Amino acid sequence: MKNGIKMWVNAAIDTMDQTAQSLIDGGVDPKEAVKAAALLTKSSVADRLEQNLGNLNAAEFTHGLRTQQEKPLLN
Repeated sequence: MKNGIKMWVNAAIDTMDQTAQSLIDGGVDPKEAVKAAALLTKSSVADRLEQNLGNLNAAEFTHGLRTQQEKPLLN
C-alpha cells in the first residue's frame, strides 16, 4: 500500500513540475506558474483518485493502493 501512495505522490509532483514548466515556457511568471500548477495538479489528483478509488470500500481501497499501476493516470 505504501508503494501505491508513493506512486500517487510522485506522479502528482511530476505532473506539477511538467505543468509549471509548460506555463513558464509559455511566458507565465515562474512564481505564478508554480501557483497555477499546484492548483491544477490538486484538482487533477482529486479527480483521478475519485475515478480510481472513490467508490471502493476500505478493503477494496487499500487493495487498490497495493496493486496500483506503476504510474497513476493523472494527465
